[in-house]
Amino acid sequence: MTEKAVRSQAETVVRPRRRGPYDSGQMTERRRRMIDVAKAMIAESGAEGFTIRELTRRAEVSVTVVYSAYGDKEGLVAAAIQDFYETLDVAQRPAATLKRVLGDIDDAAAIILANPSYSRSLAALYFSPTVDPRVYAIVRNIAVRTFLPWLEKVIERGETVVPLPIETMCATLANDRWAVIFDWARNRIANARLAEVMKTSFLIVAAGLTTGHSRAKLESALEKLCRTDRG
Repeated sequence: MTEKAVRSQAETVVRPRRRGPYDSGQMTERRRRMIDVAKAMIAESGAEGFTIRELTRRAEVSVTVVYSAYGDKEGLVAAAIQDFYETLDVAQRPAATLKRVLGDIDDAAAIILANPSYSRSLAALYFSPTVDPRVYAIVRNIAVRTFLPWLEKVIERGETVVPLPIETMCATLANDRWAVIFDWARNRIANARLAEVMKTSFLIVAAGLTTGHSRAKLESALEKLCRTDRG
């Protein structure tokens, strides 16, 4: 997969379906209610624990409206997760430098801690053996978008250990990000250390993928982080 394809996938927005009589201001307002209720339900009981029946009751819409707008439950879940991410500042500013990537990790940790139930649900979804591919792609790309511009520059400079496909490197770094969050969700990482562990893990894994100036900067940042931790 090319860098352009990965970027396109990482920036994909799950758009509601438009069908006939539902294309109206009223339907737009119903979609907003469905998304807001879906996000609340994901935070309360996880994506696998919520039902369309309960959502229709709370959003005051019919089952027909849900399926007309989003196709199925998984389509609605994917749209709700995408909507949550797109409202965050970190989604609006691509990180093309290592300093910005690390700053975005700090911001991401703060967002996770501010939305603990929702974040735990996303981590569980990412590693669920039954997660719908559409939902998995959205959750994965929340991580990918925070480092993709930086990774593209590393590749442009020819500073990868071997010419790995960008898709492989994105998957490796995204898996690492969500593994740390999953450990936090299982109370294996204290809240106060989440940002530090996320940055440390990213630097270690990224250093294993890179060489030259890029690797030197990663190792320097890791050394500095370790000194700060010891201090």
